[in-house]
Amino acid sequence: AYTIAEGLAMVKAVRDNKRVLQVGSQQRSSEEFQKAIELVRNGAIGHVEKIYARVGAPPKPLDLPEMFDIAQAAIGMDGSGPVEFTPAGYNGQKYASMKYANGIVMTEQPYREDNENAQGIQFIGDKGWLKVARGYIECSDPSLLKAKKKEVGKGEYEVSSPHMQNFIDCVRSRENPIAPVEVGCSTNTLCCLQNIARELGRPVKWNPATLSFGNDKEAASHRLYWYQYRNPYSLPYFCK
Repeated sequence: AYTIAEGLAMVKAVRDNKRVLQVGSQQRSSEEFQKAIELVRNGAIGHVEKIYARVGAPPKPLDLPEMFDIAQAAIGMDGSGPVEFTPAGYNGQKYASMKYANGIVMTEQPYREDNENAQGIQFIGDKGWLKVARGYIECSDPSLLKAKKKEVGKGEYEVSSPHMQNFIDCVRSRENPIAPVEVGCSTNTLCCLQNIARELGRPVKWNPATLSFGNDKEAASHRLYWYQYRNPYSLPYFCK
């Protein structure tokens, strides 16, 4: 999906037609990311206050949005998302940020001090921190896990056997896969909203419940939210 509207249309199409769709968020099927999600959800580092996620600069668009996807999963925001997006450079702010209704702030910035270009996530809680990336996981409390670091080959996650097997199993069982269409939609929406804020050069507020910008007509008219296709094309399953 290129726009927020296209993501929403995909959700409706999948559910209306009773299909099984597995989003290509292979990291959700990876051991280190599943462990990170489990620890954060179970309060191992206390109340999460900040998240540093290095995903790459737009407008590629956002090079590895799966890091945002994992963050959403860990803090229980699948199907929802932040309520305010502020672009880098606004009022001197160094990094792009996203604020959730519960006060958690996620910034697109280095998650490791020793390698600012490495892509990954750091969760910062009031009782500790946790860092995770492809083939790597580390925690302020070593007793919670064994430090794990391995080299991950290019494209290895894209052909992840567990992720593919989960999809095949769910096609047979008709259950939701580990990364259902709603997950992909909410992560896509997050990325679109951050890029809208970046292009407008100012903060953008969003209501995840009503899927709207409130009274912000400029944001609501942005092409990454919705745009009119040229005739005779239209967007099925979506009414603006």
